[in-house]
Amino acid sequence: MALMDGSEHAGERRKAKEYGEKARRAMEKGGSSYESLTQLIHSFTLQGAKKAL
Repeated sequence: MALMDGSEHAGERRKAKEYGEKARRAMEKGGSSYESLTQLIHSFTLQGAKKAL
């Protein structure tokens, strides 16, 4: 396994850092993943309320 300590791996490190930042933003309040999960929970809550009636 190659170590990522040389300049030949700078691009891979940069991309990994960019993907990590994108993932963090998606999970923050208002991010795409956060909003999708919030909508899913809301739909389950509505379904449960309908079944209780």
